Formats: sequence, structure tokens, C-alpha cells
Amino acid sequence: MNVWERALLALYIFVTGLAALFFLTVAAGWQLALNYLQLVLSWPDYRLILGVASGIVFLVAARFLWAGLAILRPRSDSDQALIQTTDLGEVRLTMPALESMVVRAARQIKGIREVKVRLKVLPGGLAVMLELTVLPDRSLPPLAQEAQEAVRRYLSEIAGLEVLEVRVLVSGLTPESIRRVE
Repeated sequence: MNVWERALLALYIFVTGLAALFFLTVAAGWQLALNYLQLVLSWPDYRLILGVASGIVFLVAARFLWAGLAILRPRSDSDQALIQTTDLGEVRLTMPALESMVVRAARQIKGIREVKVRLKVLPGGLAVMLELTVLPDRSLPPLAQEAQEAVRRYLSEIAGLEVLEVRVLVSGLTPESIRRVE
């Protein structure tokens, strides 16, 4: 959920809370709220504003209902990579499984501290984007090339996937932690 959706959700919760408070006061017998609603509905301009606001609240509610039901839908094939098709059916890997394989391959290289992965399944194979945090005492071009080869080789050997490209972004250098000997 991105920032705009969270802000929209907060606004929706606020408006729904106000509506619930209004109905609670009416149910408790407070006539002033009901009289105010009758006054608002008696003027055409206010009726139009209330209708537009209600329509917007309804559309926001429908949007959140749709987003909630999207969780229940099965994943699409673009969220998975096809490994093998046999007489018995297909063998697929999910994106989280592929990401953990890439992290495992990259972390085996000396000098790499942290790995963030983005994957894209393409018709011809897999595109991998690595964001690395590395030690400052290693030469970056050979380290990046070693990471590319390790990821390509690991995915090819373990999963049987064709890796079309491995892009490497070094996002930071981190000092090696000093180990205390006592």
C-alpha cells in the first residue's frame, strides 16, 4: 500500500467515524443532529454537496473492497517463473523463492554485506537487479562481475533458469565490523 492509499484510507476512516458518531447521537435521542440533517437536505445546494461527498465515499469504499479481494485472488503467472513442463504438469518457482536463491548466491561472495533483489520474468528468461552494500577494501568492477556470474550460474544450475541479465547497483559501502578478542 503506497502513501496515497494510506492517506485515502485514513480519510475514509475519519469520514466513516464521523458518520458513525452522527448515527450514534441520533440513536441516543439527540434531536439536534437529526434537525441539522433535515436542514441540510432541505437546501438543493447542500443536497448536491452531500450527494457528491457520499458518492466519493462510496467509490473509496469500493476501491478498498477491490483491494481486499485482490489478496484472495490466485497469483498470476507473472509472479512465478516456469522451470519445467513435464507430462505430469508444470514446475514453477515463486518470486520470493527466486529472490532468496539470488541472495544466497550473492552472499557467498567475499566482500558483499547486504543484498536487495528485484526480479522480472521475461519471455526468454529472467532479469535480475542486485542492489549491494559491500566492503570498501574490494575493487568494485571485479566484485560486481563476480556477483553477476555467481547469480547466473546458481540460478542456471539449481533452478534451470535462463538468466538474461544481471544488473548490479552498489548502493553503499560498509566498514567491516571489528571483532573483539578477549
